[in-house]
Amino acid sequence: MKQFFGKTKNVKIWLALVLASVCACVCTIGSREVTVTPVTLLYDQSYQIPAGGRVSFDGGEGTAVAFDQEARTVTGAQRGEATVRVHHLTRVEEYQFSVYPPAPEGAQEQKVTVDGQTRLAKYPENNYPVQWSSSDEDVATVENGVVTGKKAGTAEITETLNNCLTYTYTVTVPKPEVESDSYTLYAGETTPLAVDNYEQTVDWSAKDETVKVSEDGLLTAEEPGETTVEAEIGGELLAVSVNVAEDPVIEEEVELQTDETAQLHVENAIDTITYTSEDETIAKVNDKGKITPVGEGTTTITATIRDKELSSEVTVKLTPEEEFRKNNYGDYQPDTSVAALTMIGMCSYYNDRMKADGDKWYDTNLTSFSAADTFSQGINASRKGTNCNTLLNWSWADMGLKSGSSSLLYGDKNHRVHGYNSGSTSLQGTVDSHCSVSYTGGTKFKTLVSQGKVKPGDMLFGKIHTFIYRGEGTVFASAGDARCHHEGKKLVMDDFVNGSASYDWNQKVYYLIRFNDDCIPRYYRDKTGALVENPMYTAEHA
Repeated sequence: MKQFFGKTKNVKIWLALVLASVCACVCTIGSREVTVTPVTLLYDQSYQIPAGGRVSFDGGEGTAVAFDQEARTVTGAQRGEATVRVHHLTRVEEYQFSVYPPAPEGAQEQKVTVDGQTRLAKYPENNYPVQWSSSDEDVATVENGVVTGKKAGTAEITETLNNCLTYTYTVTVPKPEVESDSYTLYAGETTPLAVDNYEQTVDWSAKDETVKVSEDGLLTAEEPGETTVEAEIGGELLAVSVNVAEDPVIEEEVELQTDETAQLHVENAIDTITYTSEDETIAKVNDKGKITPVGEGTTTITATIRDKELSSEVTVKLTPEEEFRKNNYGDYQPDTSVAALTMIGMCSYYNDRMKADGDKWYDTNLTSFSAADTFSQGINASRKGTNCNTLLNWSWADMGLKSGSSSLLYGDKNHRVHGYNSGSTSLQGTVDSHCSVSYTGGTKFKTLVSQGKVKPGDMLFGKIHTFIYRGEGTVFASAGDARCHHEGKKLVMDDFVNGSASYDWNQKVYYLIRFNDDCIPRYYRDKTGALVENPMYTAEHA
């Protein structure tokens, strides 16, 4: 009983409370008037029989009530009915008791949203009265156990059973809040507007035509600009700011060399950007939009923002040196200086061109023919001739290092270099500007090679002899050094490239001229043999 009634505010013997649920009716028993009073009790609820008269008890079926005759108190025990009569001289008072269990108590802590409802307890099917009340009807109202949220706050909901037993519920109404108070969209994009702690349809309104909001709260961006959409819920004004951004843009074209990187820039990006490369053998791109070249060519880099794809055409070009080394005539030699590789390419072209020529090339040492200063003059001469220094001088003329009509470079009979420190020295300044000159004092060629003192493209000068080291044990040579055969009295040049099997490695070398690493000839022969300007020279003199 203590457990059941511990929550009531008045714990007297319940007489005054129970009387509120009593209504009387009058009938007769014999000559005596009978007053019938129905009384409803909850379990453990007591009713005090008024004083006077003789009391009789009809417990009915079972033991619905406990009757203390001495104290004239009736207490509800279990569901059922019982009757108590009070006999007076001229009348009888009959009390008809109906006993019911209380309704079950719900959770004391409850939550309901603004404009939402929740049932605190099922309305009892018993015949006793139940009263509901709210401590703050501005926050929450209650009817038949159903609570309706009105605005954010907390209210105490009280349930009173049969004017006796009291249950108290603490009901919290949380404040409705927008799921996000700002959005950034592109025109044409949509997003649902959501309100937390609210279960009903929200009536949104947009301030202008920058956006539209449908009846079900779907926000659609219409045109670039900034605006606000609003809704009033439970006396609170909810506002959402919306920025409709300009469409994103990216560089349409990017050009870079293989030794460079580039950074893509996306304007008006409002979200994470995902970058992809169509061909990673040409260029790769990281998640920040930094482009790293891989190989020569053109590919497309795509930047994706939400459902928008932006494309940038990326062209990767070789560096001037890579372009030169890739296109230079002859074999690629990565460790050879630019000028040396240019000379080797030139000589390879001359050699191949003369081999393919149906006309005969003669050794001018065995004829009266004077060698031309340029290869084009040799091609156009009525009699085509060459000697040991021809390839070197053709190369220098075609490379733009000297004019075709200027003095020639060759080893003279005094073990010196004509054009540099013997005879006409008109090329001395040119040589010193582009080359280093070493005096080797008559060291045998094979000794210089074995000592690692000769590099591809080196120019070697002996007594009345000139040749060029091609690399890998081969040289560019001519005249008596070349493989040849006689047709009558004519010496026919078949090949100017000689290896160890045919070349005299015991040739004594007195001077070695080597191109400086920073020497960039203006012209070179490309893969087709055409004489073209070196892109390295162009870049240097831009």
